[in-house]
Amino acid sequence: MKIYVDKTKVKREDLELVTELFFTYPLLSQQAQNHINENRFWESGIFDNIEGLEYADEVNCDYFALPFKFKDSKEDRFLELLDKSRHYGKRLICLNNDDFGGDYNIPDDIVLFRTSFYASQRKSNEFAFPVFVPDINQHSKGFSNNVSVGFCGDSNRPIRKEALSILKKSNIKVNHDEIFSFFQNPYEDKKTGRDRFFKNLQENIFILTPRGCGNFSYRFYETMCFGRIPVFVNTDCVLPFENLIDYKNEIVFVEENELDKLPEKIMEYCAKYDLIERQKRCRELWLKYLSSSSFAKHIETLL
Repeated sequence: MKIYVDKTKVKREDLELVTELFFTYPLLSQQAQNHINENRFWESGIFDNIEGLEYADEVNCDYFALPFKFKDSKEDRFLELLDKSRHYGKRLICLNNDDFGGDYNIPDDIVLFRTSFYASQRKSNEFAFPVFVPDINQHSKGFSNNVSVGFCGDSNRPIRKEALSILKKSNIKVNHDEIFSFFQNPYEDKKTGRDRFFKNLQENIFILTPRGCGNFSYRFYETMCFGRIPVFVNTDCVLPFENLIDYKNEIVFVEENELDKLPEKIMEYCAKYDLIERQKRCRELWLKYLSSSSFAKHIETLL
């Protein structure tokens, strides 16, 4: 895929919104790249080994790519690049990692990859944007044999709270380590919090991954990356590359209105699959489709 990126439009503050710099990062100065990797250690290395991208000029590219986070369809910088893409007869690909799940009123001729939105309200030119995480599998000590469900984080969200309550009343072992927000809690050392999170991943085969503030979950992608099996609660979500990944048969997948069946779904999964092989499979899916290194290779299957 050949893309055109105008890196001159990137501002200093754009470097704080790392995920949406996917198309731009390889073109940034070493100083800018160092700033990203040093300032946000939990995202350091997310753009290592990007594959499938080729840069070209306005005439020879297949698509234009917005070099910063898409925030608003009325933003001056966005409109300027949209006009330019239209002048050359190319579609503009935009990225948005945000909790907002409403309508951005996007033009029909752009392509928006976004993290938080709803399948029932989805527009034809909106697609799920995987949250890019560094390869945390380096912290793994191997695959787990413990048939238990882990959750490390803030359970003070309705779906999380209800799911944990249902699981704790079942015969399934639950390892719940409560941390109020990894990145917004001034009283929690971020690195210590991450170590606790990795420990929880290591000790459990299944990880509860319902939505947070937005209608998506960072924990879902971290779980896949680590080689554990997500317990996913579908809250009218759109997942990345649903045209290529049969999520309902890869992970524990339960609809929100069937949350009371969560323990039953987990036990059915255990009876059906070799759990070591399924952990390996989740890891393989992350590497092949959901990592930053592989994302670009599959974009055109959606367009």
